[in-house]
Amino acid sequence: MSWKKYLDYDFENDIDETEREARDKAVEEDLVKVKSIIEGCDIKSSKDANRLYLLVKEYKITFKTEKVREYFLKYLADTAARNREEESERNLKANKKLNMQKIFLTILGCILIIASVGIFVYNYQSRKNAALSRENMNNLQQMHNATQESSASEEGQESDGDGSDRQDGDGGNNGLGISDDGSGNVGDNHRYSSQSDTILPELAEMFRINSQLAGWVNIPGTVVDYPVLKGGDNDYYLKKGFYNEYNPNGSIFMDYRNSYNDINMIIYGHNTSDGEMFSCLTQYMDENFYKNHREIKFDTLYDHYTYRVIAACLGEVKYIDEEGFRYYNYTDDEYELDSFFMDIRNQSLYPVDYEFKNDDRFITLSTCSKVSENGRLYIVAVRQD
Repeated sequence: MSWKKYLDYDFENDIDETEREARDKAVEEDLVKVKSIIEGCDIKSSKDANRLYLLVKEYKITFKTEKVREYFLKYLADTAARNREEESERNLKANKKLNMQKIFLTILGCILIIASVGIFVYNYQSRKNAALSRENMNNLQQMHNATQESSASEEGQESDGDGSDRQDGDGGNNGLGISDDGSGNVGDNHRYSSQSDTILPELAEMFRINSQLAGWVNIPGTVVDYPVLKGGDNDYYLKKGFYNEYNPNGSIFMDYRNSYNDINMIIYGHNTSDGEMFSCLTQYMDENFYKNHREIKFDTLYDHYTYRVIAACLGEVKYIDEEGFRYYNYTDDEYELDSFFMDIRNQSLYPVDYEFKNDDRFITLSTCSKVSENGRLYIVAVRQD
């Protein structure tokens, strides 16, 4: 607001010329003083305007003409009032903004607390689940090893006793060859031509616990020593353990499309950060490791088999419209066997020193690889009959 509008006043005309000149001179001096005060003080706060108002009102700042003083006082009063109103609006906005910030920070704090509690609970539960899964797996491995040693000892004693490797007439294993229907034989999920219909002793008790057990895989000299499961699809055991409990490491599982008679049995496992499951397969990218870990043992429910690693390959999961070798789709097509051989040679990290035969049977161990997007590392081994 301009102070000049307060200076449009009328003076009395009933004075002589000398007095009028003296008055006009005094007015001009007062106006110069007013201008100097306003420009010097730059009144922008109600506090400064009030302070100046009191100095003028209490004659601590004086003027030669009362009229200029009165008008200046009115200007200061209006300026102080206007400043108070503007300050009030600014404070209101600032308080509203501050309150919004407080509300936001409060909500954010609550979210962070809830998230922290959630993360803590999740990590605690994950560690608990991981510990439980490791304990379960240790128990299964101990069960497998103990029964295997016991069975080997019993077979040795029987062989020494009568000069033959005998199998009891009731199916052996004291009736441990069981199935989903309790008939003593497994169902179609695992059926194939075998020398025996009796489940291996070291797998029989585990099969009682989970009838989706498909076998046991072991790579000597590595952590790979696990039961192999087979679900109704290739998703279930990605996050499920042997006892169907939640397990972020999942389980080692066979492709649900496979049967024991297939040319190529595919077995999947996670590449975990804790070094378990199939994470050690990535070490096959080191040639020395590859050369020193060529043996894979895979026991079906009925028979013991040994495989020799012939290729360590890098591949990718392809999109529907992409062309390329999909190793994870090849299980049992004899007409595409030559193509399977050729693609393995092309994707192998090392020269394949093996001559393929049409009656070969293979096992493929597959895990994730960070070498490329949707990358996979898979190990191909041929059965040693």
